[in-house]
Amino acid sequence: MPLAEDIKPLFSGMGVPVTVRAGDAQRALLNLGSVAPLCCVMGQAPRNKPKRLGEKLLRIRKAHGLSQKEMAKRLAKRTGFKITNTHVSHYERDSAEPFLETTLAYARVGKVTFEQIVDDDLDLPL
Repeated sequence: MPLAEDIKPLFSGMGVPVTVRAGDAQRALLNLGSVAPLCCVMGQAPRNKPKRLGEKLLRIRKAHGLSQKEMAKRLAKRTGFKITNTHVSHYERDSAEPFLETTLAYARVGKVTFEQIVDDDLDLPL
């Protein structure tokens, strides 16, 4: 695995000063196709996420009487992503944040708007 100093040339052409720690450099090299490691490498804070997201996703699933496995199948069918019941569990416990497409699929399965899911000031009409 390259050292932190070895990754600086990869990002120096962006015109942003780069300060990296060894762990960040390793994660960035493993995930070069993702924006998240670049944020870590460039020292930007992660974006805010809705505080009630997991709670709302759980409420949608339960309101429709679906198991996590059934919800995963529906979400995977709508998004084309590989989504398992483990993913659904992580979303509901706020230990992982779903992609926007997955959140939109939750809205469609739940027959609610995307805004009702992501806006903490709005309640779900379920």
